[in-house]
Amino acid sequence: MHLARPFLLTLPVIAVILSGCGAFGADEDGNRPAASDEEDDSSDEERGLEAILRPFFGVAQDQDLRVVIGRLPSAFPEDFPLPAGVDPITGISLQAVGNPIIVTFSTADGPDELVSFYEEELGPEVSSLQRGQDNIVEFQREDGSSGQVVIDQFDDATDESTLIISIFAPESAEPVEEDPEPLDIGEGVDLPEGYPEDRVPLYPGSTVIQSGFAGEAATGLPGFRQYSVVMVTDEQDFEAIIEFYEGELEDAGYTVSVDDQGDAVQITLEDEETPEASGALQITVFADDRELTQIQIQVNAEFAE
Repeated sequence: MHLARPFLLTLPVIAVILSGCGAFGADEDGNRPAASDEEDDSSDEERGLEAILRPFFGVAQDQDLRVVIGRLPSAFPEDFPLPAGVDPITGISLQAVGNPIIVTFSTADGPDELVSFYEEELGPEVSSLQRGQDNIVEFQREDGSSGQVVIDQFDDATDESTLIISIFAPESAEPVEEDPEPLDIGEGVDLPEGYPEDRVPLYPGSTVIQSGFAGEAATGLPGFRQYSVVMVTDEQDFEAIIEFYEGELEDAGYTVSVDDQGDAVQITLEDEETPEASGALQITVFADDRELTQIQIQVNAEFAE
């Protein structure tokens, strides 16, 4: 299940971005909408969301990331069980990054009912877990794929449940090059205009490889932008990075909490005076060069046009 963990940490941020997207309903019998070729018929809204989400996943412009709204990605397995009456909201497929597929749904079913459904439908392939108020069902399928079903993770003040399904393809059996060429990071990219570097600084000596922002239309926060910055550093000691950010963020007035899962660290930063200006920071090994550490920041900040 280790492939799914970094993406699970990112789901709350993705959910905020996607909250402004309208759902397109399945029919009353629960028949799933037909998947179509995303590349050929992507809408302007779907292409816009692709651009916003690339920095969150660390996906370069020449890598394959597809976003669909109101339908299933074409790569979503036809035999994967879905409860009757679920409405697909948004689907994300990243064929170039371990082949994950993430689809969000809304449904009138409650969390207990949905957990029972997946325990029964996935049978021996599933283990049921409780984490606080979140209901997470993890599974490993016979074809080697694995993933998670996250139920009712986000409270949107409605009676409906939010269902998030993430599916990861089997790990590649291709041989790994024993002595790969050092990765050339280059000079990096600029920070987005308005990024609050005075409050959430870059790690010393790091290189920014992805950056972007989502405007208030996507975040639902009037007057705020949600910034995303991905940087890499040759510092391999996670504790040193945690110590740096704990000090800097607390000095900037944030309340900081750290969730250290070993191979991934999540730092949550809350602004008690301005809750809209909160965010999160994730530390992981850089997938393209395990000698480097990736630091990913998502933070909200006020922005005046």
